[in-house]
Amino acid sequence: MRRILMGYAHRKKPPKHGGNKARVNVDGVDVVANYDDDELIAIHETLGELEKEDPIIAELVKLRYFADVTVVKTALALDISRSTAKRNWNHARAWLYLTIKNKM
Repeated sequence: MRRILMGYAHRKKPPKHGGNKARVNVDGVDVVANYDDDELIAIHETLGELEKEDPIIAELVKLRYFADVTVVKTALALDISRSTAKRNWNHARAWLYLTIKNKM
């Protein structure tokens, strides 16, 4: 609802603040990447378990998997070294794989 209200407010902005820009219809554009729905649900549920175990690794997974942020930028965002980010990413991928595989 918030996005709808903000979109409405932005459309009514005066020309001085970009209100004279042309609207573009994005109905035919895929905004979300094409992921398997079951895969996303499984990762979301398993990520909740990982957050309880290690919140930093869970945040790394969110940045890498959902936001598609590079390992280097993830390391900077989490204030950890690149090697730690790579190691944690490898650990998280293996942990997620095994946990999801055991649930199915």
